[in-house]
Amino acid sequence: MKVTVRFTGLLRLETGRGEEVCEMPAGASLADLVNLLQGRGLDLSGYFLLLERPGEPALSVRPQAAGAETLVDGSRVTLLYRFAGG
Repeated sequence: MKVTVRFTGLLRLETGRGEEVCEMPAGASLADLVNLLQGRGLDLSGYFLLLERPGEPALSVRPQAAGAETLVDGSRVTLLYRFAGG
C-alpha cells in the first residue's frame, strides 16, 4: 500500500523534498513507518505525526508513542515540528 509522508521544517531541508510516497506492506502500523524513517537516519525527536486516513478524523501522535495505529492505502502522515505559543 502507498503512504504519503510529508516533511516540514528541518526535515524538509534535510531530505531535500516536501513529501515522499512509501510502499508499506498491508497491515503496517504507524510504528512500522516510524521505524522505517528512523532507519534511514531521520531524527524525529521534536516532531509530531499527523496521521490522516481516508474517511477518518486526523490523529496527532508523538513518534515515541506511535503504536498499532494501522495505516491504510492512501494514508498521509505529516511530520510537524512541535511549537509553543501564547
